[in-house]
Amino acid sequence: MNDTGFFLQMRVAKEAREVFNIVEEEIAFEYRAETAKVDVLAEVSYLLVEGCFRAFVLIESKRHSHDYSSWIFFQPEVARKPAPPYVLAFGSFKHDECLDRFYSSSASSKSGAALTLGLMVYPFSRLAPLDVGYIGIEVKVSESKHRMEELTEVAKKVVTATHGMAMELEERARKNKESREDITVLVPIVVTTAKLFIAQADISKVALSDGKLAKEGLGLEDRPWIVYEYSLPAQLLLDVNTGRDRWDSEREDLLSRRHIFVVNSEHLREFLIHLNQNLTLRPA
Repeated sequence: MNDTGFFLQMRVAKEAREVFNIVEEEIAFEYRAETAKVDVLAEVSYLLVEGCFRAFVLIESKRHSHDYSSWIFFQPEVARKPAPPYVLAFGSFKHDECLDRFYSSSASSKSGAALTLGLMVYPFSRLAPLDVGYIGIEVKVSESKHRMEELTEVAKKVVTATHGMAMELEERARKNKESREDITVLVPIVVTTAKLFIAQADISKVALSDGKLAKEGLGLEDRPWIVYEYSLPAQLLLDVNTGRDRWDSEREDLLSRRHIFVVNSEHLREFLIHLNQNLTLRPA
């Protein structure tokens, strides 16, 4: 049973219940015939002037294999704009909050504006500074081996659940008038027992003859949590609003990625406390 990671999941749920009032376990979502079950689903909610603010925190736990104990992330050479992280959200947004919309729901708010499923800028100030890694590998301690499958598989699972939940919220808004004033954000998280590192690589020290990096060209900085910029496979791309005047590579790049918080399990409680404060203190 220790090998299954089941006890880690129970511990993660326990930590979540000590921070959030509403916590459920083993919640399944479906998106495009794919089913994903997240280990823990926590909720934060409070009333706004109109409607309600809700944040759903989807947590997937990952106990690393015996020999693999480090996840190392590389950062993009060129910083992306707008600055991440941004999250999937559903509601009626101010123009400066919504980066891009996937589509507008037929459910209208009292003001007559359509509810939008899109990417939302969210100020995760209490979690800062946040390093962003767009490539992550799991490294074997005893030998010079690595793999990327563990990270990409768990990322795909939590994003599938996030997209499935977004579709459920949209459907609910079509049927339930009371929910049409709500603002909802979805925060995907992967909790791992692996140590997390940001790699500071001097690319000029990569040999063009064999593609290898000299040891003095790499530095590793330990992090309690980071933001993983996951590149979506084709089956996870959401339908987008194609009614815009132009379609460019910048927009396509924005819509084909999702940001996922990756948290080292030893720092989980600290992370959840900061996250809960961040979500609770969001300005109306």
